[in-house]
Amino acid sequence: MTPAAPSRADRLGPYTVLTLTLVFVGGGAGTFIRYLAENLNPAQTDEFPWGTMLANVTGALGLGLLTGYLMVAKAPPFVQPLVATGFFGAFTTFSTFAVEVAQRLRDSLIELALLYAAATLVLGLTAAFIGYHLGRRLTPQQQESPS
Repeated sequence: MTPAAPSRADRLGPYTVLTLTLVFVGGGAGTFIRYLAENLNPAQTDEFPWGTMLANVTGALGLGLLTGYLMVAKAPPFVQPLVATGFFGAFTTFSTFAVEVAQRLRDSLIELALLYAAATLVLGLTAAFIGYHLGRRLTPQQQESPS
């Protein structure tokens, strides 16, 4: 007897059409906002890439806030795929950061490359840490019932 073929739900696992749509919509919004931020003042390869750093640091802060909040508060199930995976996953960009560092290294702008890399990592980790701890404090306080 041959085993039955796995159902569509078994093949997709936790990835339902709704979940994938939420990631797609959040990702589109995050990409659009990052595009606007980076193109307000695009950096040449001999300049400091403020737009990418701003996107990565504010994204780390926002994702930290959301993650901290979700650790202690009940949120609708769509929040994680829409906002965390979709929006912040697309808004932040490690690949652009890596290419911008590599371009500056290629052009022998060693100090600028190292400053950019160090500033992005230190500020991003600090922002995520602060956001996480602030997010854990954002839960609504339980109101005491009058006695």
